[in-house]
Amino acid sequence: MFSTRMRGYDQAEVSDFLADLADQVEYADADRAALRAELERIRARSTDDEERAHITAHAVGLLSQAQQIADNLVAEAEQYARDLVEAARDQHRDVLKKAHESVETAVRAAEGPFPPNAELEYVRTFTQVAHVQLRSVLDALAEQVERLGRLPELPRPPEPDLGEIEWWGDLSTKN
Repeated sequence: MFSTRMRGYDQAEVSDFLADLADQVEYADADRAALRAELERIRARSTDDEERAHITAHAVGLLSQAQQIADNLVAEAEQYARDLVEAARDQHRDVLKKAHESVETAVRAAEGPFPPNAELEYVRTFTQVAHVQLRSVLDALAEQVERLGRLPELPRPPEPDLGEIEWWGDLSTKN
């Protein structure tokens, strides 16, 4: 590789070789630094993609949870309305039963020696008025339950096409 001279190798050839070697090492270091920078850029972009995927999955989970909560609230409201109508019907039956018993008691008492006509008429009138009022309340409750049963279906938002969404873009430049 190097020619020999008196006292060792030729100094000029060795210096040229070392200069060439230094240039090659410098080129290799620059190339290696460029490759490291490219690797870091790819890693940073990969982290952003993973973060975006995580955010997207989290957003889908939140929307799903919100839909479930809304469905549960509607179901609870419908059940409450059914319970309310049932309680009103029970109360209606109880009041009518008590009014009927009161009328029967008054009729039995009227069959005695001194029939209290004014009291009997009062009980009959009270029964009729109570019956009309309870029927009105029951009809109003039934109408409310019917309205609740016909709640409009809220349109579900379309599934977003995640490929078209710019997650980190500057929104102030959009028109």
